[in-house]
Amino acid sequence: MSYAMHAEERERLILEAMAATGFVSYRDLEARLAASPATIRRDLSRLENDGRILRVHGGAKLPEDEQGEGKGDALRGTPFIQSITQHLPAKQAIGRAAAALCSPGEG
Repeated sequence: MSYAMHAEERERLILEAMAATGFVSYRDLEARLAASPATIRRDLSRLENDGRILRVHGGAKLPEDEQGEGKGDALRGTPFIQSITQHLPAKQAIGRAAAALCSPGEG
């Protein structure tokens, strides 16, 4: 059974797809919605104009105030300058364990 999905239904599905992480890619939307890229762009434009999403490179994300704790963190990541010092003792222990597996002169 094939039918054209209404804009409201596609928009609901777009927002549902974003619920877990606060982001959805264009490829994911194409697969979920079985809609053309042009249709998806129009849907995302409407949602963005309504202030419900932000369009970003490769997809769309929820606005910062709607992401909730932890939802957008995986996409934003930790700034490099901060990540190099996070969990430093564990990183050093991993380095020592890996070095112990190497023979002198390997590299």
